[in-house]
Amino acid sequence: MLNRSTNYPAILKNENITELAEEITKWIDENNYETYSLSIGYDRNDTNYNIAEELAERWQYNQTCVRVDGGFIITLVNWPETAASWLAQAKELNKDRPDAIAIISSISSGLAVLKRLADQQNWSASQTFCIFDDTETLQRYAAELSVHSGLKCIMKDGSRWIVDSVGLQQIK
Repeated sequence: MLNRSTNYPAILKNENITELAEEITKWIDENNYETYSLSIGYDRNDTNYNIAEELAERWQYNQTCVRVDGGFIITLVNWPETAASWLAQAKELNKDRPDAIAIISSISSGLAVLKRLADQQNWSASQTFCIFDDTETLQRYAAELSVHSGLKCIMKDGSRWIVDSVGLQQIK
């Protein structure tokens, strides 16, 4: 059974989940037209689980994207909101050198996984795409995120952000 997190807004409606999965799929495709393999990580929250499942399905079967034949999922990894270490999850996300990694989580647990990913060989922040909760929380973590220059974030309100060495920049 999934662990329900209480720090999330109300469960998103199905159409919002579909929109977020579609939005991150498009952004990954815009970033690199040769992106075929994807690893997806999410924290144990019903909404994030549903987004991860929708993203996996869209990634593999969506014919409207640049990938003519669809792509493939290397792994789906989940983690608790709090853990002693997210090393195992980071290693699993980065094994087999995926073309892109999607992280769907609260900012706090996502940041913990990102810190562990940064220690992994062959990991690139610029090939990592996150779906986080809200812009206000994202901005509070801007200083910690700035070490992951190139990281791309989509908020559940649909806004897009990119992390650079200065901080966060909203993408219009």
